Amino acid sequence: MDVTTRKVPRDELRQFIPNLRSIIAFENMQEDIGNTGDALSTAGFVVTSPNDNLNSARVLAGSANIEVSDGGAGADVTLDLTDTGIVAADYGSATRILILSIDAKGRITAAQVIKIDVSDVDGTLAADHGGTGQSSYVIGDLLYANGAASLARLADVAAGNVLLSGGVATAPLWGKVDLASAVSGVLAVANGGTGMAGGGFTGTGAYTNFTFTDGICTSAS
Repeated sequence: MDVTTRKVPRDELRQFIPNLRSIIAFENMQEDIGNTGDALSTAGFVVTSPNDNLNSARVLAGSANIEVSDGGAGADVTLDLTDTGIVAADYGSATRILILSIDAKGRITAAQVIKIDVSDVDGTLAADHGGTGQSSYVIGDLLYANGAASLARLADVAAGNVLLSGGVATAPLWGKVDLASAVSGVLAVANGGTGMAGGGFTGTGAYTNFTFTDGICTSAS
């Protein structure tokens, strides 16, 4: 902005100012106005568009990150972040992970929700997190709970053994069946028993007629 001023000489001032004190006061005011005009001519102005009448104007411009909106005369000039293209929403869940892309300004420029790939898990997934806690096996191994939140491997043994209960809160084991303590009920003939609660015919006396079943005397008379 160009400001042009001209001091009025004292001879001209006498034509409309009656006394010397008033003339001196007016001359001082002229000096102040001139100094103000010089300051305005070099002051910086911020505008939203170029203006040829403001030589020292600074244009307020937007960028890829900042958007400038000029509301016009009497309204506001608004500064706002530019749209990154990310849809405003809640991302991620208990069964999904969130992958973000962040630019140098700290803004999120991309968001992707994907399933968790177990192949990306480091180490062995523990039993209390849905895994087994085991990283290798041998054919025939069995898993059993050896604690409230852990699993152990029971190795296979020689053929002919059966899995036996070790009792409440005790690990199972392989072994042979004890016919004296591990059989409930009557052992059938096909399995080496008699199929009879008493093991067959019992009694004393003189008999002439006998009935045998699978080689076992079942009755006599």
